Amino acid sequence: MSQHKKSGADSMEPSPRPLLLTAPLLAVVLMLFILLMSNLIPAQTSQWTLLSVAVYFAVMVPMLSVYISRSIRASRLKKDLSTFSSGLLDTVQNVSDLPYFLLDPADGGTVKMMSSAMRRLIDIRSWTHNFPLSDLSTTSARHIFASAVCSREDMLDSFRNDYARLFPDEPDPEKELSEAERQNDDFANALRAAGKDPRMGLPISSSRFLMHATPLRAHERPYCLVWLDDMTDYVNRFAKDEREYPIIAYIYLDNLEELAQYVGVTARSASSKIEEELNKWATEINGLLREYDTDRYLLVFPKENLQGLLDSGFDILERVHALELGDKSVPATISIGLASTVGSLPDRSRDALFALDMALQRGGDQAVLRAPADDGGTRYFGGRNKSMEKDISRSLRVTSQVLCQRIRTAENILIMGHKNPDYDALASCIGVARMAMCVKGSPDSIHIVSDMGNPEFNQFREALSGLHEYDNIFIASDASTEFIRPDTLLIVCDVNNVNITESRDLIPAATWVVFIDHHTRQAEFNFTPVIEMIQPQASSASELVACMLMQSPYYDKLTKEEATLLLAGIMLDTKNFVNSTGWQTFEAAQYLYTRNAHTDKARAYFRETMDDIVVSGQFDRLSRTYRGCIAVTWQVFRRQLNSADKIAASKAADKLLTADNIRASFAIVYADNGVVISGRSSDPTINVGTILRDLGGGGHFDSAGTQLPRTSVGDVAAQLRTAIDKYMDGTRATKTNS
Repeated sequence: MSQHKKSGADSMEPSPRPLLLTAPLLAVVLMLFILLMSNLIPAQTSQWTLLSVAVYFAVMVPMLSVYISRSIRASRLKKDLSTFSSGLLDTVQNVSDLPYFLLDPADGGTVKMMSSAMRRLIDIRSWTHNFPLSDLSTTSARHIFASAVCSREDMLDSFRNDYARLFPDEPDPEKELSEAERQNDDFANALRAAGKDPRMGLPISSSRFLMHATPLRAHERPYCLVWLDDMTDYVNRFAKDEREYPIIAYIYLDNLEELAQYVGVTARSASSKIEEELNKWATEINGLLREYDTDRYLLVFPKENLQGLLDSGFDILERVHALELGDKSVPATISIGLASTVGSLPDRSRDALFALDMALQRGGDQAVLRAPADDGGTRYFGGRNKSMEKDISRSLRVTSQVLCQRIRTAENILIMGHKNPDYDALASCIGVARMAMCVKGSPDSIHIVSDMGNPEFNQFREALSGLHEYDNIFIASDASTEFIRPDTLLIVCDVNNVNITESRDLIPAATWVVFIDHHTRQAEFNFTPVIEMIQPQASSASELVACMLMQSPYYDKLTKEEATLLLAGIMLDTKNFVNSTGWQTFEAAQYLYTRNAHTDKARAYFRETMDDIVVSGQFDRLSRTYRGCIAVTWQVFRRQLNSADKIAASKAADKLLTADNIRASFAIVYADNGVVISGRSSDPTINVGTILRDLGGGGHFDSAGTQLPRTSVGDVAAQLRTAIDKYMDGTRATKTNS
């Protein structure tokens, strides 16, 4: 008890020590004075003795009187405080509404006594108890004592020693609190939102309490005084706010032009019918729907209805499909972007718009939900029908103009593709470099970041050997950061995943970043690119670059070597104009032919070696059929994966699609350091991008891929079968790994 401050009565009680010291000291002094005077003046010894006695009593009597007076006052005050303390203790125990109990952590967590309010709360009559804490709360005595110790800074060292003695296996109370198991019910979430420890929650009947603890010591034994704070109203308000938390959604009617063109219905009539169905849906989920732009709607609804939408797989997509419009040959489709993320309304609005962009980039006719990572992350619904091709020529024209302006103002330009670049990545970089050279007037400030050891790169470099402007334009990726300047423009082609670009270090170092890609964006950038030309409906990055060149002032500056390379890039990704090919693809090819592109030279890049033919035959030999319409094949290599393996898998998957009654195909390559899966689809209702997204990959509706860590053949095959079954059996929601 030495660390506790003295009470008021103890501090006012006079100490007898000054009186005990003064009385003998004064007596000794006076006796010495008498002896001295008796030797000097023997005749007056009696007079000096009487004088000394008088002085002694004159000094001691007042001091004694003061001491007695103060002792009487202190005794009265102590009696009054004792009476007051007894009354206060009785009031706290029996009259006040403060529920508390005394916990003995040394006795296995035993409740020793509790207040009257606490007894009424749990319906116990006796105020002294010896029952285990587990009968009252699931929170351990160790956790409560740790909370109590950490709450008392003035006695931390003393009670920390008690904690270490009682719980020697983990003597640090802060660590006990930090590693406490987190509960996930509504009560715990409410306490966590209030900055409280969820494990200190105590539900009793329909009420919710928060336990506060402070350490005590009596008879050299540690205890915990635990009192309860009623949190019922707060928890109810929190639960109500959670239920009514506004979810923001943006809706876009994404094929009105196609409906007007192909099914004999006006865009206004189709829009009216779709809006009527959307209003019915909004009413069902207690939402508010408003049109904020042509064919675009804002929907706000309470979070309590979100789970119903997830369970139904956003059946509004199917309800819109079922609308009777014109000759019914083309169903109406919508795209939805939602956000259940935390943050301000503007932040959630941006998240919802980003989700809508992702839905549109993936082809539309689907819903994309952005949620926190601990709540499932980004999820996709729908997307089971291949969308019709849209005209993006206007976007390409505007992008071309803006890009030329950026190139004009930049000090230098760096261009790169993805790691292990293919013909499409390299050709699109070449096309962008030609545009930059036309804007700048010379190649001096333009460089292409490349993998100098890549075989495709060496073929491309040889094809450009007759053009002197390319003599010094290529730089190695490991030296690319040396070319960063205060106003560097970085143009990234054929990839939008920063983790697989040729040089990841360039992106944060560059002043401005541009993306030109035809792959679906899987994640949001943690920076803002100045241009995002990401069009998954395009066949290739080479197609996008060719169209941008065609609509630029420099359309006639493309050389025949560059045109041939761009044509090779398109032929690679379209498998010689068979897959993912639309009218814009042929328009880009036509432009390249006007610039003297040579088909035979482009086709020469894809000649196979005898080893390639042997591997292709092995894929054919191991081909199997799954679910009657899906072909699967595989190959095992006892070496490291390389870019040729990905090409071999894609070729095998393409070849399987030529078989009768095969609607989708998957080719698997096993190697010592990983597994590659390539998927292809020829059916407008089978989205291989959605199937492989469950395995950590992705891509287009009819062309996708993924790469997995090395596991057994059976494990990978089982994962692929599960993903196929999930999709084919109608499970609509998939989860992203971004």
